[in-house]
Amino acid sequence: MNQEKIPLSGIWDSNELWWLRGFKLPTLSWSKPIVKYMGLPTVLVDNLQVWKSIYPSIEFEYHRRTKTKQPELEIFQGINKPLPWQKVVKLALQELATLLGHNVAVEFEHWVIRHFLYKEIHWSMNAWSYVLDRACQNFDYDEKRVAPPAILTIILPEIKNLVIYKNIEELREIVRRISPPPVGEDKPLGICSDALWIQDIVEDESIIKALKIIASKTSPQERKEIVKWAELQAKKLSMGTSLINPEDLKGDKYLRVEPPLFDFPSILDASLLEDTNFTI
Repeated sequence: MNQEKIPLSGIWDSNELWWLRGFKLPTLSWSKPIVKYMGLPTVLVDNLQVWKSIYPSIEFEYHRRTKTKQPELEIFQGINKPLPWQKVVKLALQELATLLGHNVAVEFEHWVIRHFLYKEIHWSMNAWSYVLDRACQNFDYDEKRVAPPAILTIILPEIKNLVIYKNIEELREIVRRISPPPVGEDKPLGICSDALWIQDIVEDESIIKALKIIASKTSPQERKEIVKWAELQAKKLSMGTSLINPEDLKGDKYLRVEPPLFDFPSILDASLLEDTNFTI
């Protein structure tokens, strides 16, 4: 398994914009038809109204920090110095824990880190999406297709709807259709940036779910066979294109029952030191 050390310093102390965006997405009323596909804790999806009391405070603190960095703007004159960002995140998560439970708060915290702060996961899910989609194709002749292992062939019908390109594109189109028109800096994109993030998250979570199903139905040795096949398939697909990098699969690192970063430390549980590292 590929491993690396992630410095914990900075995860909560900085990255203000990414934490703000992570806390913001569940508040978007237009995203309700798609929110169940975003991999958020089920209890949170069923109780999105709690965000009405949580998000405004973190949004206020974010803007207070950005405004006070510009002395010429007097909008926040007379207001106390902004809280350390780690404290802002912790207070928001503590409120979520009070409302919906400690485990829900930690799961949401890991969800934000997974999708906004640790980009390797996105690129790995992208690579796995290509190889699993190809495995589900059943063309009479496909020179770039590598026949999947027998054990994976048995599982494919169960994960097909999660990984085939057609279904993922349909979900992306739903997001595009229900999202508000882009304004300002988003105009050149043709879609608002929140919708772009949701599209990527929905796709990544679909692949995470598929990998979880595969892992739950295979032995360690069978997973090694699947990884070996995936690497061969990725190499074939990468010929003549930059859409997929075989190294992004990361071996069996994400072919597991647990979601990525499930055991990542939580700001709610630990006394975190600046020089502490987490091995993933």
